Amino acid sequence: MRKRKTTRKWREVVRRRADLKAAELRKQRSRRFDRRRKAFATMKWRFKAIRDYRARRTTGPEHAAAKQTATRFGVSVTSIRRWDKNYRDHGKRGLLDKVSEKGGRRQQVSLEIVSFIVLLRTLCGWGAIRIAAELAHQGIARISHQTVHRIFLRYHLPTKTYHPKGKSNGIRYRRYRKRAPNEMWHVDFAGPFQIVSQKVYLLVVVDDYSRFALAIEVIPSLKTTTVTGILEGLFSQYGTPQEILTDNGTTFASTWTTGTHQFDVFCDSHDVSHK
Repeated sequence: MRKRKTTRKWREVVRRRADLKAAELRKQRSRRFDRRRKAFATMKWRFKAIRDYRARRTTGPEHAAAKQTATRFGVSVTSIRRWDKNYRDHGKRGLLDKVSEKGGRRQQVSLEIVSFIVLLRTLCGWGAIRIAAELAHQGIARISHQTVHRIFLRYHLPTKTYHPKGKSNGIRYRRYRKRAPNEMWHVDFAGPFQIVSQKVYLLVVVDDYSRFALAIEVIPSLKTTTVTGILEGLFSQYGTPQEILTDNGTTFASTWTTGTHQFDVFCDSHDVSHK
């Protein structure tokens, strides 16, 4: 079979197309190499921060070590603690950034899982966070709530819910509260507020049953000793509550230090349950 004749101009067009395709492939490989190089450089930098943080913890308190390391590396205290936890759980691989959806591949969800998510949303009215947690708890699939929310949008499922006060599917609204005074106190902070050149906070203590504000005190810091001193005076004035409800702030709890927290010791000494 005779070879098909082509003109010189056509051969140049074909050669130019091949050159452009090869250049694009080289550019893609270069971008992939740059992403890997930047990712490993970030991992090494975070590993250096973790070693500095752990070295400081051996010579001083944890909160001071985290603050000093964060100041040295120009990040927040939360980032230092999160990197340390990821390194403990997954090693150096845990220090790598997760691949973004724009630059990486989207998580593939099977049609059966998608149908199950649509069914739960339609029949039960569950939100994305609850559906993702239930799928993981039952061992069906481990997907994020953002992925579940995108499935809602893809199938045009309503994502906004409205709950008028006093109405919940025909069930009469009931106000939650304890049955007697001093069963539970709520303790929390408001602020910070800037007064002239000083930063202050408001310590708010409320009785759960009566919603009576037992204290609204202006305090200069969030130290545990300051809060316990104010609570001591409230105990002598209003009596000792059975329970005290707080958040997980560093004044009341700490997940980064071992041993019993100072606020828990204070509650145990007065036979108060800390929740």
